[in-house]
Amino acid sequence: MNQQRIIKKYPNRRLYDTTESRYIAFKDLCRLAMHETPFSVIESASGRDVTRQVLVQLIADLETRGQVVLSTPLLIQIIRAHAENGPQDLSSQLTASLGNGGSGPL
Repeated sequence: MNQQRIIKKYPNRRLYDTTESRYIAFKDLCRLAMHETPFSVIESASGRDVTRQVLVQLIADLETRGQVVLSTPLLIQIIRAHAENGPQDLSSQLTASLGNGGSGPL
C-alpha cells in the first residue's frame, strides 16, 4: 500500500510534495488522484488540512479550461441537497452513487 503523501500549500498557491522534495502543479495532484495515491494537502502557515478545498480548486481549474466536470443542474442539485439533508447525508449519497461502496466520505 502507498504511504500517505504530504503536500504543503504555500500562500502563493504553490504546492510542495514533501515525498519527492519538489514543487508540483495541479496536474500532478490529478495524477496522484488517478493513481489512487493517498495524499493530504497541509497549509504551510497554519498546519491545517486543506485537501478538500484544494481538490475543489482543482475541479474549478478544470472547468475554466473547458473540461466540464459538474453541470450547472448537478451543482444546483448538490446545493439543494446540502441545504435540505445536510452535508453528511449528501456525502453518503454521492459516495454511494459513485460506486465507492460507502467506504468513507468524499
